[in-house]
Amino acid sequence: SYRQALSLRVEKCGVEDLSVASTLVRVGDVYFLEGNYDRALRSYTEVLNIWKKRMGSMDPAVASILHKIGLLYYRVGPYHRAKSVLKQAIKIKKDCLADKEVTRIDIASTYHLLGAVLTAMGLCDNAIKCFKTALRIRVKAFAESESSARHLSILTTKLAMGEAHRLMGNADEAMECFRDVCEGRSRRLGFGHESTAEVMKCNALLLAESGNHAAAVNLLLKVLEIQKSRLGADSALVAETLTHLAGSYFKLRRADEADEVAQQSLQISASAVGKDHIVYANSLKGVADLQQARGELGDALEAYEEVLLIKAKWIGNSHLEYAEVLNQIGNTRFKSDAFDGATLAFKEVSESCHLKGGDDH
Repeated sequence: SYRQALSLRVEKCGVEDLSVASTLVRVGDVYFLEGNYDRALRSYTEVLNIWKKRMGSMDPAVASILHKIGLLYYRVGPYHRAKSVLKQAIKIKKDCLADKEVTRIDIASTYHLLGAVLTAMGLCDNAIKCFKTALRIRVKAFAESESSARHLSILTTKLAMGEAHRLMGNADEAMECFRDVCEGRSRRLGFGHESTAEVMKCNALLLAESGNHAAAVNLLLKVLEIQKSRLGADSALVAETLTHLAGSYFKLRRADEADEVAQQSLQISASAVGKDHIVYANSLKGVADLQQARGELGDALEAYEEVLLIKAKWIGNSHLEYAEVLNQIGNTRFKSDAFDGATLAFKEVSESCHLKGGDDH
């Protein structure tokens, strides 16, 4: 239907008419929902060019399209492109506030998305600033509602902020966020909802990081049960949870179970998102860690190098996750007596960590 509408509008109004742009947005949205991200990006880019030419580069509609493009890059990478377009969108939206063409809620959504992107890039300090801004706007906007503290958008931002705190090692701050979100989501959605399971998974990761892998396993198994029931067994979120479960099984010396769920994660992620996606890279790294532990050093090295290429595309070579994979490559080469290669890898890790976290990291 959209294609027919688009054809008629182009014929009657020309390719640069605003009505053509409005239909192209819907076409792009359909492609996005289908997972056809290349076509979605082409549609959004065409819309962006039309709006800029007809309405100027600071029009609110331009900001709206930039937000969509930022979300797309957040899904498929690279993250630095998402960061760039979302910053542009925020600038336009803030400039348009004076004319009341953009609501503060619109800005909050873009601040939240930018925070998610910055978290994925490892820039958690800046991410928390974005989340706090989004949270402040949303709390104020829903202040008149009796259930404002449990409004789903507020809870989503609190969860994201908690995850950023977790990644920074701020366990108490993370736990406070997760507790608020778990209470709010369970009241509004129920304990069996996938959104509540998302918070449970965050709590499981905190438990694992504190060394309580037995409790983490129990919680992750509950998360898996909900996710499989609500999302299907072939969901990318199931793959992510299986990766975490494999890590805790390994720490508990339950090697056979770790290997089984790690392979399941790899198969599901390959099918759900493809072999060039960061979710697949994380699954593959879990498999490589187990291969290295079993002494299958050739297979482990091959897997780590594939992971490194994917991570470089998505998060760049200055991210601490990139350094972690390099470190594992160094460990694997060291165990293989390939000392020159190990030294090169460790030197690159050292430089990356110095640039990212300073001498004391």
